[in-house]
Amino acid sequence: MNRIEIVIAVKPDKRDEVLELLRSQLESTRIKPGCLECRLSQDLGCPEELLYSEVWETAALMCGRIRGEGFSRVLVAIDLGYKPPVVHLDEGKRRSGLETLAGIRSVGEGCHT
Repeated sequence: MNRIEIVIAVKPDKRDEVLELLRSQLESTRIKPGCLECRLSQDLGCPEELLYSEVWETAALMCGRIRGEGFSRVLVAIDLGYKPPVVHLDEGKRRSGLETLAGIRSVGEGCHT
């Protein structure tokens, strides 16, 4: 499974802006070839935390998505969080951290295809 999961903690005054950025990615991502799932959800027990996730057929498609221009809206949403995000990537082996996203966005780094 090739999955991106990002938990963003958002203060109430930034919530609408973050939701708009992430919602703008849902349909445009879902229709991309190789996208199996794209979701945005909230934990009812912790309403300040939003979970954005994508599932891709292959690691190459997932990494291409992360490197693509459209993913920059997800990064802007992350920047609006009030604490560092929780980032998990699974491309056959589970990796974590914002540095992992940064490495993949740097061409030639971090992707195992």
